[in-house]
Amino acid sequence: MEYCLNLKDSQSILSVWSSLSNLMRNSFRDVSFNDKYSLDGVISETFDLLKNNKSDHKHIIITDEFGKIVAGLFNIPDTNTNNDTFYDVGWFFISSDLSKSKRLLIADMMVVFFHDKIKSLGYKKVVTQMGTKSGENLFSKRYGYEKINENRNQWIKIL
Repeated sequence: MEYCLNLKDSQSILSVWSSLSNLMRNSFRDVSFNDKYSLDGVISETFDLLKNNKSDHKHIIITDEFGKIVAGLFNIPDTNTNNDTFYDVGWFFISSDLSKSKRLLIADMMVVFFHDKIKSLGYKKVVTQMGTKSGENLFSKRYGYEKINENRNQWIKIL
């Protein structure tokens, strides 16, 4: 099956919010959240981000060969006007209905694109929190993210 990476603005995402939020619920249904995070909180936080999003930020949406959304990664900058050196990404999700190998393929598509994009804008590192235990495992083992402080949910990736 072929997958397509699309960069969308917030209004495009909001126009399909009902189905997208259902997919996010599906994706996070069996995960263990870190810290203050919860499923309803993730949905609410993402919706607020989209409503208040800056026009210079886009969102990765992955669709299958039939145009069905199967994954997303939120809050990708188009510019770095302040010459910042680090960036904090938004939520990341992939449909849990896909096989593990397809989820890893899609994760690689999104994360490699995100890393290349922000590196091309001059960012040197990603500093972020991991919302789930599975996110910690994936991003640390597959993409080299490291925990900054064992007592805090803060992670870094040098680009």
